[in-house]
Amino acid sequence: MLKRLLYAFLPSAPPAARGGDRSRERAELNTPRRTTRAKTLADLEAEIEAELDAEAAAVTPETERRTQILQRVQEATDGDAEAMAALVRSWMLEDRKTLP
Repeated sequence: MLKRLLYAFLPSAPPAARGGDRSRERAELNTPRRTTRAKTLADLEAEIEAELDAEAAAVTPETERRTQILQRVQEATDGDAEAMAALVRSWMLEDRKTLP
């Protein structure tokens, strides 16, 4: 009863819920439903890898610049870790000052 009242006000309600013919509803129950295969973990990992590969293929000047800076910082860290830590701290402070 409550379903019929609820669906009576909804335009997309099935006819059976609005008190209409139930033969269509019975026919729908007898027809097989299409089932979609659930994605496995391997499928999801493959999709993620494909997305990451696509992003990596799209090398922009900014990403190239970041890669070069990262390589230089890693090389310099091997020589003097204290100085590089100070440099990175100063970059972080600069970013903090420029952000609103």
